[in-house]
Amino acid sequence: MKFIEAKDIELTNINIIDEQHLKFAEIVSELYDLLGQDKSETIKYLLKQLAQETVTHFDTEEELMKKFKYENYFSHKMEHDRFLRKTTDYVNDVINGNASLNLEMLKSFKNWLINHIRLNDAKLGGYLVTKNI
Repeated sequence: MKFIEAKDIELTNINIIDEQHLKFAEIVSELYDLLGQDKSETIKYLLKQLAQETVTHFDTEEELMKKFKYENYFSHKMEHDRFLRKTTDYVNDVINGNASLNLEMLKSFKNWLINHIRLNDAKLGGYLVTKNI
């Protein structure tokens, strides 16, 4: 059983956004499978991939929000910025040996993703569908 199942991810009906959400969930699940294992290089690689996927995903959403003049752009972007800072800080701490992969951080990623999709991305998806995206 995966740490984040596809069924946990609500769809926004915007293919590129949904695919990116599923990719994020896949990476977090792979990291979960590595908990307690001595595979630091694999963990670092996946954390870097997670950070890059996060940047790519946020860039995708933010470009769509700007292009279609989404009225909640600023609050949505602020949430992205906070999460990206948290993720980047954690990834850098692990890479620099100041932290290790832990269940609490993975739970935090999981909860943030599911809540963000339900509370913010669902609204964005609904808005973009009205714009025929």
